[in-house]
Amino acid sequence: MKSASTRKLFVYGSLRAGAGHRMGKFLRRHARPLGRAHLAKAELYRVGGYPGLVMGAGAASRVIGEVYELTDPAAVLSALDRYEGCNPAAPAESEFLRKPRTVRLTGRRAARAWVYEYNRATAGLPRIKSGDYLAAK
Repeated sequence: MKSASTRKLFVYGSLRAGAGHRMGKFLRRHARPLGRAHLAKAELYRVGGYPGLVMGAGAASRVIGEVYELTDPAAVLSALDRYEGCNPAAPAESEFLRKPRTVRLTGRRAARAWVYEYNRATAGLPRIKSGDYLAAK
């Protein structure tokens, strides 16, 4: 997972501006907001007090979020990897994996961005059918 492949990050849960989380505030101090976006063929699940995104859903499924351009990708992603329980050196042990995906910003413009994907089974977890964590809180 080399941070050089993109400076953008798609966020869909506690890192979104409306969530009010301290790590979201950290992100906004070290990134420029590019706007609302969605990720197609993805679903959200409630994992305790936070959401988990999984890929491979039907064409009509999507997850709503925001895209940020990181000022110092290596430093910011390192801090966010720790927060997300993502260890690139031990993916099988990681709760989330950071992967590059194509997201659509408002206005249909595509962008390549990092996405934290849930790396555990979703059986028994409630699905957030709207795909919008903040609207479902």
